[in-house]
Amino acid sequence: MNIRNKIFILVLAIFLSLSLVKIALACMTKDSKFILNIGHLHLDTEKLKQLCTLEKCTISRDYITIKSHYDERVAVIIGKIFRDRDFQGITVRLPYNLNEENYPIVSEINPEKYNWKESAAKDLNFLKEIGILEITNSNIEKISNLATNDKSIFYCKNRWELWDTSCTDCDGCTRCGGAPVLATSLPIEILGE
Repeated sequence: MNIRNKIFILVLAIFLSLSLVKIALACMTKDSKFILNIGHLHLDTEKLKQLCTLEKCTISRDYITIKSHYDERVAVIIGKIFRDRDFQGITVRLPYNLNEENYPIVSEINPEKYNWKESAAKDLNFLKEIGILEITNSNIEKISNLATNDKSIFYCKNRWELWDTSCTDCDGCTRCGGAPVLATSLPIEILGE
């Protein structure tokens, strides 16, 4: 192989590796380290709306936000989360501040130290108790054992699996894409109290 071909292959390899880095970054949401998505859940959002008051829920066209029963500083966002995707599920989002570049940074709760497993179990059990979520105790245990930040949990091929935060589908064709930071406000009071 002559020097010209080697240089061409090197330049092509560099270009492809930079492209793959961009694709991987596009698969992340800006606030991904502060969230956990749980999809493929049977949720009754109409019943939830009936239980809501202005103080206990923030309702938008795409989702309903309540305070977590594990930690009242944490948002539990229920419903169709992203307008460009059909995500019926729950997003647990920790509070954060934005830095000068508009990227989320740790404020009150460090996502690496937060107990995602207990948080998921307590909030899923609460939603089950009030009749919003149709789920077995066994599935709550499986989901909470997988729970961690910067991940999504989906029911895929007869089991619960961890995926990258902004990836969906289970048919062997994973679709990933950047998603906007959810703009929602935390209600004043906790639902059910």
